Amino acid sequence: MKPESLTKEKEKTVSEVEFYNNKELLDVKIKSDGNAKEVFTAFEKSDVKSAVQWLLKEIEKEIKYWERAKEHEKDGSQIAYYNRRISELNWCIEKIKKAFSGVLRE
Repeated sequence: MKPESLTKEKEKTVSEVEFYNNKELLDVKIKSDGNAKEVFTAFEKSDVKSAVQWLLKEIEKEIKYWERAKEHEKDGSQIAYYNRRISELNWCIEKIKKAFSGVLRE
């Protein structure tokens, strides 16, 4: 399956029993439906994993863009700027992987 962003359409409304018994669901929120009844909404872990993978691929595309731009640059200050951008984007990748390690591992 191709990684894709996490959209509102992927959010599911589930019963309390299904929410607590289905280990493949991740909690998004519990809200009232207006009748004093709780409504559980969740995303499938596979959808979250796909979204995180999509985000990482998008950042990697951005890194490649800056690396290509750097190859054609002659100005040292611009090269330093490109290197900072690349370093910042790599930092973002590390933090995302750490934050979602439980989802990515599966």
